[in-house]
Amino acid sequence: MAMQVSVFGLGNLGFPTALALSARGCIVSGVDIDAERVERINAGENLLPHEKGLQELLQKSVSEKSFSATIDAESAVRNAAIHVIVTPVLFTDNNADVSTVEAVARTISKGLKQGDLVIIESSMPPGGTRRLVPLLEESGLKAGKDFFLAFCPERAYSGSVVSDVLTRFPKIVSGLNKESAERAKAFYGRVCAKGVVLADSLEEAECLKLFEGVYRDVNVALANELSRAASELGVDYWHLREIERKGTEGYVDLHKPGPGVGGHCIPIYPKLLLTVLKGDYKLFPLARELNDAQPQQVVELVKRHASSGKACVLGLAFRGNVREHRNSPALAVIAGLEHAGFEAWCYDPYYGADEIERIAGCRGGTLDECARGAKVIVVVAGHDEYKRIDWAELGAKMANRVVVDCRNIVGGLPDGFLLVRLGAAAPLRCSST
Repeated sequence: MAMQVSVFGLGNLGFPTALALSARGCIVSGVDIDAERVERINAGENLLPHEKGLQELLQKSVSEKSFSATIDAESAVRNAAIHVIVTPVLFTDNNADVSTVEAVARTISKGLKQGDLVIIESSMPPGGTRRLVPLLEESGLKAGKDFFLAFCPERAYSGSVVSDVLTRFPKIVSGLNKESAERAKAFYGRVCAKGVVLADSLEEAECLKLFEGVYRDVNVALANELSRAASELGVDYWHLREIERKGTEGYVDLHKPGPGVGGHCIPIYPKLLLTVLKGDYKLFPLARELNDAQPQQVVELVKRHASSGKACVLGLAFRGNVREHRNSPALAVIAGLEHAGFEAWCYDPYYGADEIERIAGCRGGTLDECARGAKVIVVVAGHDEYKRIDWAELGAKMANRVVVDCRNIVGGLPDGFLLVRLGAAAPLRCSST
């Protein structure tokens, strides 16, 4: 018999997660407070077109009635035995904001039944899952005895959530008690091809999720520092990194430098940790400061090679090939350019001009419109489309042929261009002679 599952939060992670579960034979009810969003999803509209495989999965799930969206949360809880929370945890006023997760827990408590399993996939500050117990016990049921509670953090990247959930990563599973963990293990054992890894406690799993993000944040900060050091020493960081990856067999993992760190995970995780820590910690708070300051490093690089005027920024998204601008370094780069006296324009194939103007506060347009009369083009997101740009054609529209490449994706520039790459030994004046 198919498992009945409710998934709370149909955003960038919850929506594809719900469809991934339906692909594994679950009957899934996706719950969201946005009535328009629910209506569009039930009509078969894919609200995340950049997510690989989502369109086909949505059509299949809706036609087979293995997935539906609803705003009726209490009904969804009554009809399901497993309840998965994938709503965001935010960071506001130097505090972790778990209010959305708490609100969902209270809603679930109104329809919770004997034997139900509640799973938190949202990234929680250590101790956060355990603090949900009193809210869920408003149902009159006892946690760990009448119903079960597990923390099983999402482990997926925007753009590939379905495959990440189903085939790429094993699932980290923890429970309020042994029975809770075993029930979550049995559930995800049917879903995740890479299997399940059990943590000893809720807090251990919560820490694992945050520590993974902090590790990446620290290493990106290190890569940005090392790339600047390489440039100062006249060494190409990207070539050095290529040699390292061939020669150390994974002993060292030099990360890629870039314009900053964005998204809903890495910029937030160090801050979530610091909300519960009492000790004196220096490394990962400093790394966060360095990464927050990286967009200004990009602005300073632009200023060294271009005078004030029109600047064309390629990319609003926080990374390549996704439609996601939360905490995107592009926002700070655009603001920094405007403050430095440039007239910033932005082109991103995943956003319309009106959206860019509303989100970033600068002019948006087509690639040609943004490049026309520009003194400099700044590549901030690594979209594949940017790798296919006809630079000879685009250069003819520019006032000054300067390209600042923050992602190391620009190649084949024709004569007359100046290419400035983060981590390069020196700017490259393109010439066939």
